[in-house]
Amino acid sequence: MKRKHYGFLAFSLMMLSLIAVGLDAFQNMESLGNALHALPPRAIPDVPMPPRSVVKEMAKLDSRLPGLANPPASDISQVNLALFGYKAMDMYAEAERIDLLPSDMNYSVSLAFSAEDKGFCIIDGLFYQQGAFLPDDAQIVAIEPRRVMVMKDNLQQWISVEKR
Repeated sequence: MKRKHYGFLAFSLMMLSLIAVGLDAFQNMESLGNALHALPPRAIPDVPMPPRSVVKEMAKLDSRLPGLANPPASDISQVNLALFGYKAMDMYAEAERIDLLPSDMNYSVSLAFSAEDKGFCIIDGLFYQQGAFLPDDAQIVAIEPRRVMVMKDNLQQWISVEKR
């Protein structure tokens, strides 16, 4: 066969393969069309109606429902959730945020540096490594670039680097 006929041969083979694929797809669509059918609707189960006395008791609760969903404020004093790891939202003033921290965990972190497994920080003007103990027996547990975790009496607290 001459080289000038290769294009025609390639075109012919491509057309034959496209026709074979088209016939196969048409056959499969025909067989799927016969196999598909709608499922019969399911029967709705009978749900018994509660007795009228129960319905009347439920109607009495309708007036109390708003109070149950939104209970009135109580006179209970606020709980310091910082002990459980709660962080105050940005809408609070800086002075209020400091009040949320326990008084014995109120440290001033001015620098925190960490690389691989080593960390260094400056707390209350003194230089410390990760794992070091502060003068009040608190331990520096972890140091990240912008915060330091201090543990005292099994209470851990993240302390952010102060911005000046």
